[in-house]
Amino acid sequence: MVSGVLAFFIILAPLSELDASRPDNTAGMTLVGLATSGFLLWLHRRVRRRLMEEVMIH
Repeated sequence: MVSGVLAFFIILAPLSELDASRPDNTAGMTLVGLATSGFLLWLHRRVRRRLMEEVMIH
């Protein structure tokens, strides 16, 4: 559920960075979005592997 909410902001990051009408500095938002998606993918694999190990043990 959390990754679904974060996916909205990950997709929004490059769009916000490319918006020239924003008065603030948005440089690097795409990089942060990519890093966040990579972290969520890593976390998903780690949790899935741990759950599979617990099922195999019990």
